[in-house]
Amino acid sequence: TTQIAVRLPSELLDEVDRIVQTEAAASRADAVRQALDLWVRAAKRRRTGEAIVAGYDRMPPGRPDDWGDLNAALDWATAAVMSDLERQEREAGLEPW
Repeated sequence: TTQIAVRLPSELLDEVDRIVQTEAAASRADAVRQALDLWVRAAKRRRTGEAIVAGYDRMPPGRPDDWGDLNAALDWATAAVMSDLERQEREAGLEPW
């Protein structure tokens, strides 16, 4: 670990001391570590979200890609299922929709 020195306004430090007395932090240093850990995690989540949005901007959903045309595959699959259902209804003596 590396030790750092940080100057804080006295009002902020007073509030940290009050919180340390009543919360899960064992000391000022522990409180600062916990706060920085939460801040870093939030920054990582934000960057991940931004990367996901950028990916959708580069390749919007529904556009054909290297894997093929998903919408066309879904249309084909839907048509195949509907055709099979109509066949089953006819075989059962029912009128298809």
